[in-house]
Amino acid sequence: MEDVTSALSALSQAIGVELDGRRFYTQCAERTQDPMGKSMFQSLIKDEEQHIRILQNEYDRLAGGGTWLDLGQAREGTPVGPSLKLFPNGAPATLPPATNDLLALSIAMDFERKGYSNYKAAAGQATDPIARQIFDYLASFEEVHYEYLEKHRKYLDDTGTWAFFEMERPIYDI
Repeated sequence: MEDVTSALSALSQAIGVELDGRRFYTQCAERTQDPMGKSMFQSLIKDEEQHIRILQNEYDRLAGGGTWLDLGQAREGTPVGPSLKLFPNGAPATLPPATNDLLALSIAMDFERKGYSNYKAAAGQATDPIARQIFDYLASFEEVHYEYLEKHRKYLDDTGTWAFFEMERPIYDI
């Protein structure tokens, strides 16, 4: 990721993936009937929104001619530029109509695994150490999400009921 154009492209793609994730988890939260399932999906929605904020803040900064924000600034800041319009004609549906909770969890796990791979690839291509830190941070969240979803899927598959599990979130010095 040698130049600003490449960085903006990577950020734009990442924002699109996070928007897809938020939309998917919103649909899952609306469809599941179990309060614990709803709560789990809502916690993932909040994480996706935080990731969108980080990525949008970085995008705004680079598009405005600046340099990468450190993780703390990107997490806390409010995007100043216009939101990216990745889906001008409306967002595509992400959750098939006949999806049950187990299938939704499996789809989500696949989604998180792909996100992890994409963020690790972006970190590997980044020449700026702050950019690498941002992408590694997001990759670690995707990995945590995958493990969290896997734990829920296994429990739901084994027992037929939802359970409450705490999510262990990545810790970074900022």
